[in-house]
Amino acid sequence: MRNPILYLASAGASMFGNAVVSVVWPWLVLAVTGDPKAAGIVATFTTVPSVLFAFVGGQLIDSFGRKPMSIIFDFFSAASVVALIMVDQYGDLTVAWFIVLGILGAIGDIPGMAARNALVNDVAQSQNVFSLERISGLLGAITGISFLIGPAVGGILLGYFPTHVVLWFTAGSSFLAAVLTIFVRLPASEYAAEKIELRGWLEVLKEPEIRLLAVVSAVGQIVVPALLIILLPAHYEAINTPRSYGLVFSMYSVGMIAASGVISIIGLKNRRRLWVLIMLGDSIGLLLFSYFQSNVAIFGGAFIAGIAGGLMAPLQTVWISELVPDKVRGRAFSVFMMIGEFAAPIGFAFVTIALGFMNIYSIALAIGFIFAAITLVALIVGLRVIHNDSNTKDVDRKITSFATETSSLGD
Repeated sequence: MRNPILYLASAGASMFGNAVVSVVWPWLVLAVTGDPKAAGIVATFTTVPSVLFAFVGGQLIDSFGRKPMSIIFDFFSAASVVALIMVDQYGDLTVAWFIVLGILGAIGDIPGMAARNALVNDVAQSQNVFSLERISGLLGAITGISFLIGPAVGGILLGYFPTHVVLWFTAGSSFLAAVLTIFVRLPASEYAAEKIELRGWLEVLKEPEIRLLAVVSAVGQIVVPALLIILLPAHYEAINTPRSYGLVFSMYSVGMIAASGVISIIGLKNRRRLWVLIMLGDSIGLLLFSYFQSNVAIFGGAFIAGIAGGLMAPLQTVWISELVPDKVRGRAFSVFMMIGEFAAPIGFAFVTIALGFMNIYSIALAIGFIFAAITLVALIVGLRVIHNDSNTKDVDRKITSFATETSSLGD
């Protein structure tokens, strides 16, 4: 029981720190440069390196072990924040410095999340109290809690303390996450390095369920950030109700916490039915959310989408842990990190172009209907490839492996 508690505490510390810094970072950029465009410039220049770091990080995780790399990446994240504090206090922060330090932070944050997620199955197998499904559900709930209260705490801290003090808090969170992971005890075999080959990345997408997850994830990452970061703020600015913007994220987080919490209790019993619920939730949630003329629709859509996200997060973690071979599991979780980093700018570009021809309300509705159609197609495809028995393919692999070993012994 000790391992899951330490693991979840470590994940919570890391995610909470990241949620706080998500508020502090753009605030600091704006305070130092005085230019609202500076945050966008910094984000643009750190996107491509983030994809590269996710790729390299996946290779390192599978080469040197999930636990060691998780610790190293968390320490690196803490060090990058400390570097930001030092430059802020003793140097001259410029946009160039923000880009450099943002890239350094991405080295620890992006691969660090992949390494931590890849550890879930190792932690589950190290004891008999918390199942893989339960830990995955709790991890999803902690994610929702972190991003519900983290930004609020960040805003409160900024109101009472200097920025560099708040940054020390976020650096301490990453440092605490690394220290807690050190005390997670795993079998020695987990540390064994594998011979890494590039074709291992293709093995990640061998199973149809994982390919389906990747496609759905990519589509979601293209459309949702564009709605949240470009279109929705423009709507609330136009009607002069900025407070409602923060409530949208709160509604999503509440839905995610509730759904992941339920999964941590009941598990993933019927995955085909669960897939239907997730796809319908995504479809209905985003359709409602894209109707900007009604706050009730926006809040309701965010809550429903949060429920779908809270169901999807543990399902994705469990599927990858069960279906992807152990030797490429770090790369598997890194693939989904890369999808997130690569897909969002595509959505930003399309929406930016569309704004030259349509208003924000028409674009939002178009996105909602297109996404709903795609999720319904994914629902149908999922019913064809998803097995209700969570361990069907895993058992088949073990039987095949056992038969092969028995045959070789007979020879």
